[in-house]
Amino acid sequence: MKKMKRIFIFEAGSSKTSLAHNVDDLKITLTYPGYNPNRTNKGFLESIDQLPSAVFEDAHIYFYGSGLRHPAKQLEIKTYFKERFQTNIEVFDDVLGAARALLLKKEGVIAIMGTGACVAYYDGRNIIESTGGHGYLIDDIGGGYELGKLITSYWLNGQMNAAQDKSMADHFGVSRTDFTSYYYLEKDLNSVAQVVRLINDFKTNDIEQLLLDYFDIFFKRHVNSILEKYNTNEISFVGSISSNFNAEIVQVAQSNGIKVTSINQFPVNALLNFHLNNLTT
Repeated sequence: MKKMKRIFIFEAGSSKTSLAHNVDDLKITLTYPGYNPNRTNKGFLESIDQLPSAVFEDAHIYFYGSGLRHPAKQLEIKTYFKERFQTNIEVFDDVLGAARALLLKKEGVIAIMGTGACVAYYDGRNIIESTGGHGYLIDDIGGGYELGKLITSYWLNGQMNAAQDKSMADHFGVSRTDFTSYYYLEKDLNSVAQVVRLINDFKTNDIEQLLLDYFDIFFKRHVNSILEKYNTNEISFVGSISSNFNAEIVQVAQSNGIKVTSINQFPVNALLNFHLNNLTT
C-alpha cells in the first residue's frame, strides 16, 4: 500500500497558531503562540525553534496567516523554514485559508471574525475582493480586539456592576483607576482582545445590546456591500468571535436579510482535509 504523504498545516492568527498534521490515519492538532509579521511578538518562532531539525523532512508544509498578504511578508516565513529546517513551504494569507476551509472549491462570500475581521468574495480558487481587516490601527471592526476595546471602555467609564468590575480588574491585573497608565506603558493588545472571553459570564441587557450594535456595524460596513455586489445573501464564518457569539451574529444577519450558512471556529482541520485531497493546489 502506498504510504500517505505527510502534510503540515499552520493556521496563524495574532493570538494563536494552530498546527494540524497527519500521521498515517491519525490527525493531530497542536497550538502555538500567535504569529503576525507585523507584530513584534517572537513567541511563535521561539516555540518552533524547539522542534527537531528533521521534523518536516519529506513533507508538504502549508502556512496560512494574518499579515501575509504581501509577498515580502510571505518571504520572511519562507526564509525562516528554509534556513532552520532546510525545507520548502507554501505560504498564503488567512483570507484564502478561511475560504478554502469553508468553501473548498465552491464560490461564495466568507468572513473572518477572530482577533481581527474581514469579509471576502472567493471564486472557488482565488480571493477576488475583500474589505476590512486593515489592522488594529485602522479598521478591524468585527474582530475581538475592537470588541475588547468597547467592553474595556464600558468598564473604564464605570458602567459595570461590582462583580463585573472585579472580573475586569482580575483579568488585567490592575484596577480601573490605574488601567490607562498600565496599558499605554505595556501596550498588551492580546489582553484587550481576550476581554471578550469574559462577556458571556456577565452578559446584561446593556452588554447584549452592545454586541448587537457592534455586529450590525460590521455587517453594514463590510458585509452587505460585498453580498450585494456578488448577488448573494449567504455568508460563512471562521473565527472565535463568530463561534462564541453565533446567536448574536445570526440575529444581526437575519435583520439584514442575510443567511449564515456555516460557522467554523477551527479552520485548520478543514484545511488539512483540503490539502489531503488537493496536494498539487
